[in-house]
Amino acid sequence: MRSSTSIVSGVNNASRLSFPGNINASSISASELGSFIKKAKSVHQGNLLHNYLLQYGHLEITFLRNCLIEMYGNCGSAPDARSVFDQTHNPNLYSYNLMIRTYAFNGYIQEAQNLFNKTPNPDVCTWNIILKGFIEHGALNVAHKTFERMPCHNIVSWTAMIAALAHNGCCQEALQLFYCMYAHGFIADKVTYMRALDACSSYCTLIQGQQIHASIVEDGLAEDNMVGTSLISMYGKCGNLADATCVFSRTKKDIICWTAQISACAQNAYYEEALILFSEMLKAGLNPDILTFVCALDACSSLLLLSEGRQMHAAIVAYGLEQHCLTGTALVKYYGKCRMLLDVRSVFSAIAHCDIASWNALLTVLVESEFNRDALYLFWQMHVQYVKADNISYICVLNACSKLSAREKGLEVHMAWIEHRMDGDAKIANALINFYGKCGDLCSAHHVFYALTYRDVVSWNTLISVYLSNFLAKEALILLQDMLWTGIQADNVTFIYAFDACSALADLMMGHQIHTSFVEHGTVVDPMIQSALLKMYGKCKSIHDAIYIFGKMEETDVILWTILIGAHNDGGFSEEALNLFNKMQLKGIQPDSTAYVCVLDACANLAALQSGCKLHDAIQEKGWGNEPIVGSALIHMYGNSGDIEKAESVFRGLAEPNLAIWNAIIAGFAYNGHGKKTFIYFNEMLRTGVKPDEISFVSILTACSHAGWINHGKHCFIHMMYGYKLQHVEEHCVCIVDMLGRAGRLEEAEQIIQHLSLQNVSTAWLSLIGACRYHNDQACAWRAAKNLSKLGNHNSGPLLILAGIFAGR
Repeated sequence: MRSSTSIVSGVNNASRLSFPGNINASSISASELGSFIKKAKSVHQGNLLHNYLLQYGHLEITFLRNCLIEMYGNCGSAPDARSVFDQTHNPNLYSYNLMIRTYAFNGYIQEAQNLFNKTPNPDVCTWNIILKGFIEHGALNVAHKTFERMPCHNIVSWTAMIAALAHNGCCQEALQLFYCMYAHGFIADKVTYMRALDACSSYCTLIQGQQIHASIVEDGLAEDNMVGTSLISMYGKCGNLADATCVFSRTKKDIICWTAQISACAQNAYYEEALILFSEMLKAGLNPDILTFVCALDACSSLLLLSEGRQMHAAIVAYGLEQHCLTGTALVKYYGKCRMLLDVRSVFSAIAHCDIASWNALLTVLVESEFNRDALYLFWQMHVQYVKADNISYICVLNACSKLSAREKGLEVHMAWIEHRMDGDAKIANALINFYGKCGDLCSAHHVFYALTYRDVVSWNTLISVYLSNFLAKEALILLQDMLWTGIQADNVTFIYAFDACSALADLMMGHQIHTSFVEHGTVVDPMIQSALLKMYGKCKSIHDAIYIFGKMEETDVILWTILIGAHNDGGFSEEALNLFNKMQLKGIQPDSTAYVCVLDACANLAALQSGCKLHDAIQEKGWGNEPIVGSALIHMYGNSGDIEKAESVFRGLAEPNLAIWNAIIAGFAYNGHGKKTFIYFNEMLRTGVKPDEISFVSILTACSHAGWINHGKHCFIHMMYGYKLQHVEEHCVCIVDMLGRAGRLEEAEQIIQHLSLQNVSTAWLSLIGACRYHNDQACAWRAAKNLSKLGNHNSGPLLILAGIFAGR
């Protein structure tokens, strides 16, 4: 047997405890031994002390056995703790409580419950331990039932249950329980108040927060630093920065308090004030912690302050926090908002141990920056590195698939989500609906939508937007009606989609009805609603309504002015559109590239070459000439104004023309009678790998019509439908009829109109009547007029042409 001195010395060396190695074992009291046992930091250290107690017969003392149970529990070794517990003769209630606690807080919840059921005469402390165990295990329902079964409660029981409800998003229930606690005669302590304030913060219920604040003042806890910090946080999250600042001014300012106030400013979009506070905190001699840096970086990213953000980054490095997950993630978000992707990758690589929030931050940055393929690659890399994706990850990658219209990849993501048995989430379902809709798979979008247990307004809005993106505006309005019938109240987004549907249909009557419903609904008007209304009235050619809406706006920006200019242009008031553009500039509002595109379209409609050239000069000064949408508008303007050489010059100056630019130059040549050039550019477009669309073929058929290339035009028409599988529209039919009509092949033109299944062919019949007049074919003209009358066309023009034909004119 080793001497007592060597044993004690061995304990001292192994455990690194301040144990007096030269003291005889018999002279050490039980309380001293207990304190040393509780200080053990590992199971190995605990085993050495356990052996010591065994050798010197100290395990007969219940107090020391309890110390061992507690120590093993703190070190995470429930089996060792149970071994000591089982060797205890007639364990007392405190022993039971320690063992239940050890099981509960080391993940053995079933064993904890079994032992709890065997505990003789459990007291409120025993009940609190098992209650907290269920809460830690995530079994909120079981915890709630346990709380209701408790024969008696104390403030710890009430606080634990209130905190659990608030933490799990059941904030209203948490506050109800808080008031119920008062009804049962319990007085809240500062921890209870803090948990109730957390519930107010998450539930954003300012009135209840203010009521709790009044109770805190009455109970004399207003001066407490932790309570004051919770109040600042609550007022900040509830949008009341004034009261948050008032509490802040009366609270002892430690780093946590400063951070809460900086966060409150940032949450309420007072980003500059947040940064000023950060600077004042540094001047006060306080060193920022991780959360302070996160809040300050949020302010920098919202203001897109590159210099200040880099200084913040340097400070984080100086404090040795660049590898920390929270600061690293905040830096990823910051550089992502500033579109500094090289820095994003650099700071992400520097994080020592990335958690799922870090991966999600990088995924979000890639998707928002349109690096969707990189986002897909990163998502699969997460699987390779055994990082378990959460719902946010799946939403990000589904959005990437939506933007790429990558149906197969999206299906793989959907299957992976199902395979990993992720909890159902309405946001995931909405992302799936959006993804399938963007891929044109309305059947799958419907399936996901109707599989939802509860369909809220966001889900309905998502499906309505899917219909709109698939050019099914009428069906979108029917879906809106279905939503209202189910009792779901429309929000601003719903009304925006409804106005967009009316715009697509040019349905003024329905637009008026929905506008009236919106006013009756009493929803707060925001700029997005105003924009949608303006656009709708413009597309419906109701300029008076558009001007009325615009006139009621308190503040107008370049976006709203641009929509009004576009409304006049769409309504055929292109000259007024030009005047509005000039008026906007006189008001001190500088046009952006979209405004220039709108006014260039007005110049194209008026063939106002001189005005268009001035606009071109202004665009060049601003450096927007290489933007695809601007280049397309310039080509269109020059083409319509007859300056095809200038249009060609603009085209040749664009680096990588997209389909819209190709269509603009091809149309320019076609409508100016340059048939050969039209086909030269069309073939050049095909060689670059750009596939034509329906608009491309309108120009091609127009060129064939003007050049009299009938057989070539018919061949192009057939190739469009069967080679490129494009759907023919009314404009194609008009081109074919015009082409055949010019050649006098009127009956053939008539047969084509009758055989093409189109909803609206009135323009084609009008074109045929015009050709009949030119060739003086009375019989064909009469049949065309009869067919036109069946369509309900009340235009008197055809009748006048017909009268002229029969009069021999």
